[in-house]
Amino acid sequence: MSRQCHKDVLERFDALVGSDDLSQLDQLCTPEMVNHALAPDRPRGLAGTREFLETDGRRQFHNTSWDELTVIAEGAYVVQFGRRSGYWPGGSFLGIGAPAGTYSRDFAAAYRFVGGRIADRWAIRDDLAMLRQLGALWSSWAGDRPGLGCQARSRWRWDDWESTRWTARSAWESASSRSRWTWVLAAA
Repeated sequence: MSRQCHKDVLERFDALVGSDDLSQLDQLCTPEMVNHALAPDRPRGLAGTREFLETDGRRQFHNTSWDELTVIAEGAYVVQFGRRSGYWPGGSFLGIGAPAGTYSRDFAAAYRFVGGRIADRWAIRDDLAMLRQLGALWSSWAGDRPGLGCQARSRWRWDDWESTRWTARSAWESASSRSRWTWVLAAA
């Protein structure tokens, strides 16, 4: 399969996020697809991705779009990097209550293709930036950084990290290592 074919499949896959029609999912992904970004309690294979798109993907991420996007394809791999924005309807995100609102965050995803279909998917999102923009958390040093002084609306303080890190981290366990979680926190 050509690089352009892989990019086209990925564009069709992206269109499924927030969609009510998932009929193309079986055409775009292998049945054994491994979505490394899913929580550990999701079913294995394509069933886990389908479940996410039918539930959380539809309810929570239905108004997302790429503000900036770079797509690089080489051999069996395609990588997306850019900025995604959307509307969060409110509720728990990674175990942290986040009020409704708009957000924009860096997002990177890598895909491996087999026979022209997605076989593996990895994702790295700047969830900390999203939570800060929504006013779900803040840090004691937020006043020193432009755009981060949302302390009046805060629900969670950075100083509370030790007491809540296991709740937030459990959602990352299947998709990332401790070093990536640390990277996400340090990058914000």
